Amino acid sequence: MQHQLSHWLAVIKQQAAVSRHRATIIIAGEQAWTQQQAQQLVALLGPLEKGYWITNDNILPHGINVIPPQQVKALLGQESQLLIYDAFTGFNPDHFAAISGTLIGGGLLLLLTPPLTAWAEFNDPEYHQLTVLPYTAEKVQGYFLQWLIFTLNQSRPLFIQWQQGQPLPSISTKVAAEQSVVSLSNPINSGSCATQDQTEAVAAILKVVTGHSKRPLVITADRGRGKSSALGIAAGQLLQQGKRILIVAPDFEAVHTVFHHAAVQLDINWQIQPRLVYKKGWLDYVTPDELSHEMTAADVLFIDEAAAIPTDLLCCWTQHYKRIVFATTVHGYEGTGRGFTVRFQPLLSKVRPQWRLKHLTQPIRWQPHDPLEHFCFEALLLNAEPVADSQLVDIDINSMEFKSVTAKELVQQPPLLKSLFGLLVTAHYRTTPGDLRHLLDGSNLQIWLGLYYGEVVAASLLAFEGGLDQDLAHEIYLGKRRPKGHLLPQTLAAHSGYEQAVGLRCARIIRIAVHPAIQGKGIGRQLVSYIHQALAEKQDYLAVAYGATLQLLDFWQSLGFLPLRLGLTREPSSGCYALIMAKPVSPAAINLLTEITARFNQQFIWLLAELWPDLNYQIVTHILRYHGNNNVVISSQDQQDVYAFGFGNRLYETCIIPLRHWLQWLILQKEGQWLLLSSTEQQLWINKVLQQHSWERLQKSFGLSKKPLLKQMRQTVQQLMCSK
Repeated sequence: MQHQLSHWLAVIKQQAAVSRHRATIIIAGEQAWTQQQAQQLVALLGPLEKGYWITNDNILPHGINVIPPQQVKALLGQESQLLIYDAFTGFNPDHFAAISGTLIGGGLLLLLTPPLTAWAEFNDPEYHQLTVLPYTAEKVQGYFLQWLIFTLNQSRPLFIQWQQGQPLPSISTKVAAEQSVVSLSNPINSGSCATQDQTEAVAAILKVVTGHSKRPLVITADRGRGKSSALGIAAGQLLQQGKRILIVAPDFEAVHTVFHHAAVQLDINWQIQPRLVYKKGWLDYVTPDELSHEMTAADVLFIDEAAAIPTDLLCCWTQHYKRIVFATTVHGYEGTGRGFTVRFQPLLSKVRPQWRLKHLTQPIRWQPHDPLEHFCFEALLLNAEPVADSQLVDIDINSMEFKSVTAKELVQQPPLLKSLFGLLVTAHYRTTPGDLRHLLDGSNLQIWLGLYYGEVVAASLLAFEGGLDQDLAHEIYLGKRRPKGHLLPQTLAAHSGYEQAVGLRCARIIRIAVHPAIQGKGIGRQLVSYIHQALAEKQDYLAVAYGATLQLLDFWQSLGFLPLRLGLTREPSSGCYALIMAKPVSPAAINLLTEITARFNQQFIWLLAELWPDLNYQIVTHILRYHGNNNVVISSQDQQDVYAFGFGNRLYETCIIPLRHWLQWLILQKEGQWLLLSSTEQQLWINKVLQQHSWERLQKSFGLSKKPLLKQMRQTVQQLMCSK
């Protein structure tokens, strides 16, 4: 048996080496048996410098490193020759997609699973991440595992199933080598370009800095094509020229490869810190939040994983920086770049019409048409696409059908699942493989579709929250308990002070998407209104929590959603404050939410300077105009003080409170004089009077010192008081 196994493994390795593809062996059976077979194969392969066994089990195999699943991200940017992924300790789609990308061509993946016919009934340890009260892991139906098994059973070369109790599967000896085999000689650590694609990308990056300004470069690639290393190689060459480079990404881990390659170019040691200095040049990492707060001067701005950053921020940076390189993954565990293509590139064409695109196609670590990459695309729906635009020409929205579907129905209808997930990916700036598992196995989720002649053109995901007992509600209110899930009720109880919110039943909209080709036709509003009516007898209120942007605020306000709470800190990856809004259904919710929103509106204007000094002035205006107290009046003395400020020499510091009262009254007039002001004037007044920015900060924002800024404010008073 040992000789037979050795020969069988040698054939697989030889075929992988010839094709420069990754081979996958699914070892399915009882856990102890799968581990035993994996250890036999490891022993036959001999000592490996770059082999990893991903498991939580306490095993000590010879010749391979054991890595807990939660530490998988530490391997990003590295290479491996052998991977063993133990699905008995949980199949995490994000971890699997990430770790598989480290495996080089000719390498081997061993996937240890329960018997495939019984895997869907396996109590996966990952279920505890997906369940919220009152649901338990035992209630999860395993629809994601059903989907995974379906894709595993599709025939692929170098994709082999070895099942307990059955003989070794036969291996076809017909394997054709690729015509063009690239060198896989450790490109990660060489500091040089590994493909012609990458060489051209580096040249294009350098041209952004040395050529004409206002001609951004957009680099797109599937994962594993060397886009981040191209940024690093170019950064190293630019640092040699003394250039100053800012790089922004959703998190620092995303740009480790960039820093590593820059350091290799310069032959210096990088100590995993967000700054690299070389002579007069530097490479600095900043978060999206930090960059939106202060746009530091630099010779060029690199934006890595641009698809995971909101479009509003990308547009703002594009207008400020004259030399920018955008890079994003099209299919990858970090998220997808196709939403970026749909949402941002048309806007980029308006602001910078001479932008250029470079798409990398040649894989760095393996040859094209790799079966493991194909499996990841299919199983994790990294290549899912919404219905083609051409099928939605002249759509008749009166022919739309809205209905809820189950995860079971989606798994049984793969085209429906693929088009739904493709739409969600396109609509949201960051969708990961883990979202697919949540979609299929989330215990408190409900899926709604908008169909046009059977095609998915709109969708929404709801999470049912609240409805918890009084004792637990009190513990949550006191901050002693934080049960997983139930975001809205817990926030309203623990942070806004309304314990009774925990007992009400909430349907929170966690995703909503409309096909890009038919947006602006009211389909999203139709879908939300339909959901609101359908849940009228089952839920107390419909709610949403999102990073506040002007566009989204307008959308939810138009549907009658009320603001309940604004987050205290900006999300680092988006630079936005989280806003909670809700629309009541039941009488109990009407009473409670009316009280909460009234209290929020009452306190909002007085807390701006303390809590939200960086909130966009247009969002401030919208919240005040649509939800503020319209009965605000100003006293005759306040009016006199405002008049004295505008027409006389009254100091601003002696009129702060009267000016605040007057500004609040001005904004709240629905068709009033506030709308006569320019956007610059509106921003100046809100920044100074309500958000209490210092004169020094205002000078940075407007490019004017205190004296001309005061002159502008006095002129505004004169203009509005004379126009009455």
